[in-house]
Amino acid sequence: MFAGYRDWDGLLSEMQQRFAPATPLVGSPLEDADAIKKCVRRRGEEPDYYRFLRNLFAPRSGRAHHERFHTLLLQLPVWGVLTTNYDLVLESAIGELAKGACEATDLCNPSSRDHHLYEYLRGLAPHGGNDDPLNDVLHLHGRYDYPEGIVLALEDYERHYGKKKIFDAQGRPVDDKLDSLHRKVIWSLLTNYHILFVGFKLKDPFFQEMLQIVRDDLKLGRQDAHTALMGRHSDESLDPTVERLSQLNVKPVFFDVQADAATGRPRDYLTGQLELLESTLTELGVSIRGARDETWSDVNVSRARRAD
Repeated sequence: MFAGYRDWDGLLSEMQQRFAPATPLVGSPLEDADAIKKCVRRRGEEPDYYRFLRNLFAPRSGRAHHERFHTLLLQLPVWGVLTTNYDLVLESAIGELAKGACEATDLCNPSSRDHHLYEYLRGLAPHGGNDDPLNDVLHLHGRYDYPEGIVLALEDYERHYGKKKIFDAQGRPVDDKLDSLHRKVIWSLLTNYHILFVGFKLKDPFFQEMLQIVRDDLKLGRQDAHTALMGRHSDESLDPTVERLSQLNVKPVFFDVQADAATGRPRDYLTGQLELLESTLTELGVSIRGARDETWSDVNVSRARRAD
């Protein structure tokens, strides 16, 4: 479903074997990535480390760069596209849909950021002059072609987000100053738009903190402000996830994940549901890319749209 790139566990395991085989992992992704990067620095292997990341997430010849899931996802009537991934999977899918190249804004690369960030943000709303949201992708945590800026280890997060904030007894940040560009951009997106999270478990502590800051700033209480599409196994209790996300003002929408008996890989039920949605809208005589709010409500699917 995700074009063959590593998940977090697979990435950390490969990085440990390649750069820090004697470094034990503690099970915390950010701390483990940090321990590996510090080992890389001690051994003077930073050029190899960045080359590894560049090659791992670069487009590969002779292999599809995206799957049908991605083209279906990008046909949802959204105002903009952003990702924490380092690859060009979304750009590849947009190229198929739009029959042309799109801009890519890397928030971690000063050269890319300085030229495109303003246009990306101003183009999100309908009145921003952007008739087609599929002309730019914002990479929040960097891209493969500028590996020095990729946000992966704890020190990378602290460089771009600042140190973790201190919270008082009521759970409110003692200092909620938006003191970095990442914080400012993400705060702006979370307060102005309904975000649809796909394939993002929302366990990133820095992103959780941003949601908590917005929750406190806007006095949201338990109001649903965003939506997350999340896989679930048949024997999995949903209550802990629902409760955890409610504290972040995110409403989960679950789809079933079961292993295919033949391959052992998870069956891609989400793609099937997106295909069903496409078929339903077609029967209604509506293009999935041109679906209006009222049509979207009729088929009872949450989507990312500008907050009213």
